[in-house]
Amino acid sequence: MLGNSKKVTQKELAEAVQKSVSSDSQLVVLEPKDYNEMTDVFAEAFLEDPLATFVAGLSGRSLDENKKKELQLKCNVMMNAWINRPVLIRNKGVAFGIQDQTSGSLAGVMTLVANGSKTEAFFDILTTVIACGLPPFYTKEKENYGAHADKRLECLNALPKKKKKWMKDIKRYIYIQSLGVTSEHRGKGFGGKMLRTILGVADKMGVCLYLETESESNEALYHHFGFETLETIVLQGKNDSTNAKLTMWLMLRRPKATRA
Repeated sequence: MLGNSKKVTQKELAEAVQKSVSSDSQLVVLEPKDYNEMTDVFAEAFLEDPLATFVAGLSGRSLDENKKKELQLKCNVMMNAWINRPVLIRNKGVAFGIQDQTSGSLAGVMTLVANGSKTEAFFDILTTVIACGLPPFYTKEKENYGAHADKRLECLNALPKKKKKWMKDIKRYIYIQSLGVTSEHRGKGFGGKMLRTILGVADKMGVCLYLETESESNEALYHHFGFETLETIVLQGKNDSTNAKLTMWLMLRRPKATRA
C-alpha cells in the first residue's frame, strides 16, 4: 500500500484495526453501545490534563476540591462527547480500547480518524448539539467555570487549521484524536500497548500518523515511538485577562517498512 495515493477511508482503517486487535483478548474495537463508557473513561483520564484544565479555568476559583472535580468531569464529558461522538456514533472513525482483565471494563481508549473522513460536517455538529447540548460555557452554567472558558475553548480551533497546513501534502494518514487511560490503570503499560497497536497498523498500511499533545513529557514519549515534532504552538483565549496560555506539540510519525 506504500504506492497508494488515495486517502485512507474509514472502512480501510476499521478493517486494519479489527485485524490487529483480534489476536489480543485485552483489546477491543468499540461499538456505538460503548459510547457512554468511552466518554466516561476519557473524562476521568483527563481530569488533570493541561488542555482540559486550561479550558475549564477552575484553578483560580474558590471551590473545594470535590466541587472542582465535579465541574471538571462535566466539562470533560462534554468536550469528549463533542469530538468523539462522530467517531463512534456516526461511524466517522474508529475507537478501540483496552480492558481491565478482572472486571472487563474499559481501562483506556484511543480514537482514530482516517484522513478521508470528516468529523465536523454540518450533520455531525447538528446531531451532537441535539444529543449532547451545548458546552456548559455557553449556558447558564458558565458562571461555574473560568470567566474566559468559552474563549479558551474557541482558541482550540487553531488545531485543525494547523493539521490541515502540515498534512496538506501527505496523501494518506491517520489522526490519533484521543488517547486516555484512567488513573487507576496508569503505570501498567496500557497506553503504550494501544499506541504500539496503531503504530503496527500504520506501518502495515504504509501511512503516517498525526497527533497533538499538551505536555512536554508526552512529547518525549512520542519521540521514543518514532514521532517528530513539527511545530510547538502557544494558544490563548481572545481577550483573556488572566494571560493563561496552553502549549501544544504537533507531531508526525512516518511509516516504517514492514515485511510482506
